[in-house]
Amino acid sequence: MTERQRKKELGAFYTDPRVADFLVSWAVRSQSDTVLDPSFGAGVILEAALNQLSKSENRSN
Repeated sequence: MTERQRKKELGAFYTDPRVADFLVSWAVRSQSDTVLDPSFGAGVILEAALNQLSKSENRSN
């Protein structure tokens, strides 16, 4: 069994950082938006949200 098959069997799926960046750029529109990452993974969605919010904060200053 390959590592990928083993992870799939165990339900381990990870979001590609490029996908997380896209989702966050679509969903997070302002500094007041709330971001929830419903997983226990590597935190790529939260990292992408932090980057997006930092960019929008820099643009507003």
